[in-house]
Amino acid sequence: MARNIRFLSKALGAVALVMLSCSPALALSFPAAQKKDGSPDRRRGAGSRGTEECRVDTAKSPFAIAPDSNLSLTTQARPDFFWYVPATTAGTVIFKLEDNGELLYRSEFQADGKEGIAQLSLPDGIGAVDLQVGKSYQWSVELNCDIDDIESMRFEFKSTISRKQASPELSSQLKVASSLNQAELYAENGIWIDSLSALVDLQCDPAMRDEGLAAWSALLKSVDLEFFTQIPMLGDCDCDCK
Repeated sequence: MARNIRFLSKALGAVALVMLSCSPALALSFPAAQKKDGSPDRRRGAGSRGTEECRVDTAKSPFAIAPDSNLSLTTQARPDFFWYVPATTAGTVIFKLEDNGELLYRSEFQADGKEGIAQLSLPDGIGAVDLQVGKSYQWSVELNCDIDDIESMRFEFKSTISRKQASPELSSQLKVASSLNQAELYAENGIWIDSLSALVDLQCDPAMRDEGLAAWSALLKSVDLEFFTQIPMLGDCDCDCK
């Protein structure tokens, strides 16, 4: 996988559910979106079938870990992106970030066959992409069964991210808040991506892992993503997460 893609250790998966069951319930939640009109959930990947069956559980598909409005806010110039990857025996995953149809960033890598939640961070260095305050960007993920066969099964979802400037009041609160309280402050202010990123970092802190997992679960449940509280993060932590 691309080096700029950072994942949490799957070793968290088996113990996470036990920790959640014994951790105190937190009030962390995300503001409710406007009432839906009954249209399909745009966060879920739509599949197109060709001449070949994709080797994936077709009852599941790639899914944006995003609020039910499908718009995620961040204060970061180079934020993280989170999505669900279904179990598959083969396939190529393609991430794209666009600005009104103009491709800003693309990353392609092989699916490793495991079900989990992926986290991608925009890279630093030459050619780095910085999101601008006040602008909205489109991002998408494709899962192709056979990248060389355009007729093969393909799943794709699209989502939107927008960068906003933190208010002076919020900035002051964040400076003196603990890591967990920072995640709560971001959630209370509708800043989805930064709250998720803070909670993922907490899960790699042995002293805060229980609280981080419980808060992660509470946040996902608040936007009707309860299913994903049972799904482990993929890959390896940057820290020692045993």
